[in-house]
Parts: sequence; C-alpha cells; structure tokens
Amino acid sequence: MARREPVSQEIELELENTLRARLVAYAARTLGGHSGAEDVAQEALLAAQRAGIQSPGWLYAVTYRRAVDRLRRDGRASVAHEQLARKVTSEPSAESVATRRDDARQLRERLEDVGEPFRTALRLRYLDSLSFADVAQRQGTPERTARSRVARGLAQLRELFGASA
Repeated sequence: MARREPVSQEIELELENTLRARLVAYAARTLGGHSGAEDVAQEALLAAQRAGIQSPGWLYAVTYRRAVDRLRRDGRASVAHEQLARKVTSEPSAESVATRRDDARQLRERLEDVGEPFRTALRLRYLDSLSFADVAQRQGTPERTARSRVARGLAQLRELFGASA
C-alpha cells in the first residue's frame, strides 16, 4: 500500500484559490453577471468551513442555492423599486391632463364627421370595447364587414386629422 504524503500548504492554498475562482465563475453564470458572485462564493466557502465539509459537489450545490436566493432577493427589491417608481410617476401632470382632454374633444368632434356605418363601427369597437364579432352582431353584418368598416372609419379619421393639421 502506497503511503499518501501530506499536501504542502502551498498546494493546498493553490487548490483553494482555484476552487474559489471556479465557484466565483459558477456563481457569476448563475447570477447572469459578475455582480455579487464573489460574495456568493465566499458565503458557500464559509458554510462549508462551518459544516466541516470539503466536497466540491456540495460547494457547487451551496453556491447555486445562495446565488438563486440572491436573485430572488434582488428580484423582489427591483419589483418593489419599479412599483414605487410607477406610483411616483403615475400621477399625470396638469398639462398632460389638459392635452388629453383637448385630444379627446377633437376626436369626438372628428368622429361626428365620419360617415355611417363607419362611425357606429368605430364607436362600438373602441368606445364600447367590443370585439369585431360583437360589432358585426350589433350591426347585423359578417365579421369581415365589421373589420372593413372599422378600418375605413379609421382611414376617414386619419384624413380628417390630416386635413386640420
């Protein structure tokens, strides 16, 4: 039986640095970038040291779980930041409200200039939010006719807005 010689501290340190670099790379791939990868690898190494485990497979598993935990934590934080940003910016300015009201008024006025049955098709489709099938049913026409009427009504509206611009 061959006797195993003790591993020198230099070799042990190099093995540890190589393993650390591989764990950092693995964490970076899992995280989708290098940000936080070193922290995740360090957490895994500390967990292994505390548990007295030296298995590389176990280290990779712990690294993966820590990286996923970080992604979840960061994901929740970014969702919260987005919701806060939306809440802060969701209140329209007085100018944008006035512009929208003016645009809506102009649209209502121009819609009155669209000929029938196109005006009714537009109202049913966009103001009443009906599907093309429902517009067709209300107007007593095939669905293709309802689609055509809506398209022609939109074309007339474009012309009317183009003429006033």
